[in-house]
Amino acid sequence: MSYLTHFSRVIHKARTEAGYTQQEVADGVSISLRWYQCIEEKARKPSAEVMMKILVFLKIDISVFEEDFKLVYPANKKIPEWKHKQSKT
Repeated sequence: MSYLTHFSRVIHKARTEAGYTQQEVADGVSISLRWYQCIEEKARKPSAEVMMKILVFLKIDISVFEEDFKLVYPANKKIPEWKHKQSKT
């Protein structure tokens, strides 16, 4: 399965489980409804910015896509778990 197919399935599942309409997600990430529908239907590939906005809006953990890219990490290196902590103001 291509990453685009997987992305489309994941965002559809996340959106429906969260109870959002396509219009609400489109509005939330500042794109048109039709553009969002094209992304969810695999008719269009989103830009990196739009993809990130959708992932953040739907609170999707990007590690679900790790197998799609078949990354090769250097041997003898520990890949750190990085979590950004927001400062409280």
